[in-house]
Amino acid sequence: MFLFGIILISLEVSMTDVPAWMFCTELLNKIKVEMVNQALDVLDSEITRKSISISGSTVELPDRPNEVETKLFVLEKIVENADEMQERYTQQSVKIRSNSSPDANQLIAAERAEHLALSVEMIKQRMHSSKVAEAWIGDVSMHVLENSPSCILKITSDTPERLKLLHFVLENTTIRKEEVLTQYELDVISAAVNEGKIPQT
Repeated sequence: MFLFGIILISLEVSMTDVPAWMFCTELLNKIKVEMVNQALDVLDSEITRKSISISGSTVELPDRPNEVETKLFVLEKIVENADEMQERYTQQSVKIRSNSSPDANQLIAAERAEHLALSVEMIKQRMHSSKVAEAWIGDVSMHVLENSPSCILKITSDTPERLKLLHFVLENTTIRKEEVLTQYELDVISAAVNEGKIPQT
């Protein structure tokens, strides 16, 4: 996984030492970065499968972008053309599978097209989620008088997209497996989503 964005250093201090709005800002920034990292992981997987290749550059040294910057550019282009790409890959698969007797190579091509369509959807979703989290940061920073992170998230999760993002984070196996967020951070999100008991520090 790429370590993209701001490195957040975890300090062994009580959460009460951090203003609630600042805690939410850092939490949403971590989510924003993680969504981009997951999109990069999907892209890397397709590069490994040789379904996508990146070669060449129109930028001369020393201004040539590094590997991560290049891949971020590719991700943006995929998002920009996602609907067209998904339609094309889906049509390819349907055409092959509508054949009464497709051979092994054709079936492999159909599976590759279906996998690419799914990967494009995952990239589009992760990149969109990153932008949702980024836009959200400004809103939580306005609640400087609120002392509960969960309350701030609950108050500002006032759109379906934001609620959907919180649910997605809680259900995301990668975030839990790789411990991207602490258990306390997950508890804060859970309390905001479920209107449950606010976690104690």
